[in-house]
Amino acid sequence: MIWDTSADPGVTAMLSAGVSRRSVGEAASRMLADARARAGLAAFYRWWLFFSTAKPGDEVDSLASSLRSEAPALGTYLTLDTDGTFGDLLTAPYTFMNEGLAERYGVTGVAGPEMRRVPYPAGQPRIGLLTGVGVLSFFSSLVNPSWPAKRGWMITDPLLCAPLIRSFLPSFDLDVTLSIRQQMIEVTASPAY
Repeated sequence: MIWDTSADPGVTAMLSAGVSRRSVGEAASRMLADARARAGLAAFYRWWLFFSTAKPGDEVDSLASSLRSEAPALGTYLTLDTDGTFGDLLTAPYTFMNEGLAERYGVTGVAGPEMRRVPYPAGQPRIGLLTGVGVLSFFSSLVNPSWPAKRGWMITDPLLCAPLIRSFLPSFDLDVTLSIRQQMIEVTASPAY
């Protein structure tokens, strides 16, 4: 997981003398200090957030790629470059963006395709991993109002490790005269739910 590659002979040899807390800690520290840890941790965050699966209707372009890179870049930064905690992951006042994402956030002064740490814009109610455009857009849909419930599932199941029934809302037709919030209120007001 740390490197997202097959076992390294040096790490395997380190653990072959016997597995103990100390030997595993030394092996993990060695692996985290290696440049390959960035790719492995980014892959972990993509897997953890279900970004490794395609969402119906996804188009593969530079913006979609940037959206799926934002949260893994933040997680990797907090894991490897700071003394970050899980709380920091949820409350960081900054995210990672490139020029394409900066446009979406309304941020100026970010040029180029490289992801870099940028404070969330003043006046936007955003903090941490869950309010980034990448996560919100992946767990949203203009044609399926049940996606807000799937955002709730994303928080309870993978983040809090408290599995819930994944799809508890019935299918219903989109009413373009109502907001998604209003539609969710109507559907969940049913005594069956």
